[in-house]
Amino acid sequence: MTYPPIPQRLTVKRFLERPKTLERVAVVPVFHRWIQEQATPELLIDVADYRHIANGPGVILVGYQADYGLEQTEGRPGLLYRRKRDFPPTLLESLQQAFRHLAQAEQRLSQDLDLVFRPQELELALVDRLRYPNTSAAADTVAPSVVQAAQAVFDAPAQVRRVDNDPREALAFHILFGGDVR
Repeated sequence: MTYPPIPQRLTVKRFLERPKTLERVAVVPVFHRWIQEQATPELLIDVADYRHIANGPGVILVGYQADYGLEQTEGRPGLLYRRKRDFPPTLLESLQQAFRHLAQAEQRLSQDLDLVFRPQELELALVDRLRYPNTSAAADTVAPSVVQAAQAVFDAPAQVRRVDNDPREALAFHILFGGDVR
């Protein structure tokens, strides 16, 4: 196994600047159009609507390799990209791919729904506790690749800190571009 290992699943989330402007009902037809137009590099399959769940998954564009979603977990609405198969051969390339696909979807959603995202903030989770346990050692191993990938894709200085969450949860990072990491 290469080290650091290739993840089996990861998520990247960009938060909305003005979440109150999101008309979640408008997302469903937009995601259906994305399927018809093959708007992403992944094979898109269906749209799942969970808008009825408070602070839940929202509207999910389900794909074979990855899912996209406008969701509102933890009371912070944003665009979530979830990669679940067919990863590139290294962690760095996997992170770069995820960041690029998120940025492309963000740009398209900004046009389709007139949404504004917070460019200075991302959240990354390596949803693979076997390969990436939620420990300081794993975080120290992964953090340089996270910074390198974020800076390469977003062309801005990035700082990263590990999210202080339950050790049973996924290893997660808060990424800020410019300014201090809080």
